Amino acid sequence: MTEMITTKPGMQAILGDGIALRLLTEHDLSRTLGWRNRDAARIQFKHAEKLMLADHKVWFERKKNLTDAYYFIVENKDDGQAVGQVAIYNINLTNQSAEVGTFIAAPEAEGRGFMKRAILALMAWAFKDLKLNRVYLEVFATNLRAIRIYESCGFSLYGQVGEMLLMQKMTALNMPESPASARV
Repeated sequence: MTEMITTKPGMQAILGDGIALRLLTEHDLSRTLGWRNRDAARIQFKHAEKLMLADHKVWFERKKNLTDAYYFIVENKDDGQAVGQVAIYNINLTNQSAEVGTFIAAPEAEGRGFMKRAILALMAWAFKDLKLNRVYLEVFATNLRAIRIYESCGFSLYGQVGEMLLMQKMTALNMPESPASARV
């Protein structure tokens, strides 16, 4: 049986290098939908069709009370402006693993390092506070920019299913031994 997470209501922001992650609210939905529906962003999702606000609100109502998921707005700590969205879901405390994704940058924030810093803050929180030892994601093999960001955050490739690359990041305690360091 999977352990439940009970820290969501009233949760403090997760702080990182120049960014803060706060829980996504209904107030954020129009903005995040605009980010997600841009052609450049939308084509990177498995479900690439444009979404309507009513559908986005239904999605949010389903997601906001899940006990195994957190959806965050990334804010620039300097001015408090929303600059992106990140999420961690399918959290399994028994297996100490979770999936990350739903990474979307605000168009005006792209290329400024906010998403990399948000992913690093999310990973630090997942490993330290949730006590996870493995976080994984899926990314289209053609999304080279995202792959470079994930690799720079410590993710490594562990498989491929169709056009999706499977990447993971593990804590040092759970890393498989490299052949060079294996005992003989």
